[in-house]
Amino acid sequence: MKARSGWRLVLAVLLVAEGFTTALRVTGLLPNLAVYGGVALGLIGLRAVAGVLACTSGWLLAIGRPPGAQLARWTLLASAALGTLEIGWRLAPSDLDPAFRWYYVIAYWTYAGAGTWALRGQE
Repeated sequence: MKARSGWRLVLAVLLVAEGFTTALRVTGLLPNLAVYGGVALGLIGLRAVAGVLACTSGWLLAIGRPPGAQLARWTLLASAALGTLEIGWRLAPSDLDPAFRWYYVIAYWTYAGAGTWALRGQE
């Protein structure tokens, strides 16, 4: 049980950090919103929501609130799906080198899968 709570804390810190880095990324895109198409704008908006959910679920995990684990699992999967659309299929602006885009997507899905697995059975 002790090891599981350690993973929970690590995941909580990673989720809060992801929320803050998402906020930095989205605010960096704000000055140029007028040049993006509808799909990119929708994905940027969804990414902002995913960042808020990541920060919220990380905080709930850190303080041990019951909905934290379930919200974190859903947030990780949604964020991985968004990453596939944004980075993998290049539907939203990104500074990532296109040669590494699928490596990033695979690494993020691995992280999301490991996080979801670590939170299994915790409600």
